[in-house]
Amino acid sequence: MDAVSGRQHCDELVDDGFGGKRAAFCLYRTITNRRPAGEFLLDLASVFPGLPVWDGSRFSLVMDADSDPVAMYNNSNVKDGLFAYSGVPYKSITTAVIVQYSRQIRRIPY
Repeated sequence: MDAVSGRQHCDELVDDGFGGKRAAFCLYRTITNRRPAGEFLLDLASVFPGLPVWDGSRFSLVMDADSDPVAMYNNSNVKDGLFAYSGVPYKSITTAVIVQYSRQIRRIPY
């Protein structure tokens, strides 16, 4: 999806819950300081279901939006009509997350 399609998707009118309409996704911010472009684009894309992607030569958006199916899979177009499932044990999968906070949060005991 290109930036124009992303903008059009965000500008689609949806019910506002009070009988009116509003844009699907809105961001009212003023850019007041310099930041690395990648950080800025990630922050900007965080207001809608999208992710900025840099492929080494150009920027694009991957967006969770309605679209036509790319492929249909069912028993009639799978070898012998049988699906084969594979994977690894859940406990063998390791993940890591790095979290940065932009402000301190007062810790409140449970």
